[in-house]
Amino acid sequence: MGGKTPEAFLKWSMDQYAAMPSFQAKATLATKANGEASPGEQHRELFIQGGNRFKIVALAPNGFQQTAVSDGKNLVEYASAGSDHATRYPSPSKIGDAMTVTMRHPMFCGSLLYQFFGGAGNYGQLVDEAKGAPQFGPDETAPGGEAACVVRFYGQQKYGNVQALIGKTTGKVYRLVYDSAPLLEQMHKVMDAEIAQLPAGKDRDEAMKQQGKFPKSFVTTETYSEIKSGATLVAATFDTAPPKGMPVQDAATGPNDAPPVPIGKPAPNFELTGLDGKKVSLSSLRGKVVMIDFWATWCGPCREALPDTEKIAKASVGKNVQVMAVSDETRETVAAFMKQNNYTMPNFLDQDGSVHRSYKASAIPCMAIIDANGNLAAYHVGGRPEEEIRSELAKAGAVL
Repeated sequence: MGGKTPEAFLKWSMDQYAAMPSFQAKATLATKANGEASPGEQHRELFIQGGNRFKIVALAPNGFQQTAVSDGKNLVEYASAGSDHATRYPSPSKIGDAMTVTMRHPMFCGSLLYQFFGGAGNYGQLVDEAKGAPQFGPDETAPGGEAACVVRFYGQQKYGNVQALIGKTTGKVYRLVYDSAPLLEQMHKVMDAEIAQLPAGKDRDEAMKQQGKFPKSFVTTETYSEIKSGATLVAATFDTAPPKGMPVQDAATGPNDAPPVPIGKPAPNFELTGLDGKKVSLSSLRGKVVMIDFWATWCGPCREALPDTEKIAKASVGKNVQVMAVSDETRETVAAFMKQNNYTMPNFLDQDGSVHRSYKASAIPCMAIIDANGNLAAYHVGGRPEEEIRSELAKAGAVL
């Protein structure tokens, strides 16, 4: 490693990836919850060329397959089941900037490996140094015999504690291990605080029972094999056409698109029905700052962000703020999830997806903050720290 520091070694490896004319590999993803291996492995094929031309195919143990393919102009995503159409976004400037749920979550097609293709300039999108500087771990021999070493760091995008096995000669990443224990610990602390507020009895016992089902550790091991760099990839590799007969719909928003209306302009009006059966329109909330959190039970990043939404919702009671968690799932699905996690935030149903479309919330989590005059004050695709959300609420006139 030539006396490189862990940071310098990571940046050197990232520069090797950025310089690759093309990249091909296969990957397997295995998970453990509370130390017990989950059944089966996810298998992937990766083809990457020129930063923003890529194709990722992920096959889950149950046979569910997801594909994300970008030809440099459009990014198209589709699944083998659960959707009757493919979704098209503008291609990101580089693969690490893809902000869709499919490309950000490791259980779909996501990986921190993609940040390596942005070179050393993407270091801040790979490592969260606020949680500590990278450290070297033990040396290993990588598949194929290359001398390699482990680098430990805290990953961005809520990947938790990361261990990367990187070749000392080539800079190739052979393995990534994501340990979500720090994130789960935070979520358990939130649950503990909420349970402590419940009176002794059936509800508290049920909440403790549900918390017991929630893992305290979750480790994902991403192992790469058949790594090739510089091979010629034919143009057909990045053909964005979905399977025959599957229509393509343009996403209401792409990964880097503007909000539904310019900041400071009137936000789209809507009417939604809450889990309590009551209808609420945006216009009826004039005089309050409104925070809309578009989410879904199946969305990992959404679930990770919900404890912050819950805390803000509790802090907003009796204040000039209305929190609205909006899902396009069924009442039964949302209600069961809320009960299981002991959440009390106001939830609203958008089962026809009309509000998602009007707010361009095709990639979630997605958040919109609307000021007391009904104007859009802030808009984000992807999770944000609680402190940042509170700051934007305050700028919109919220008093929490």
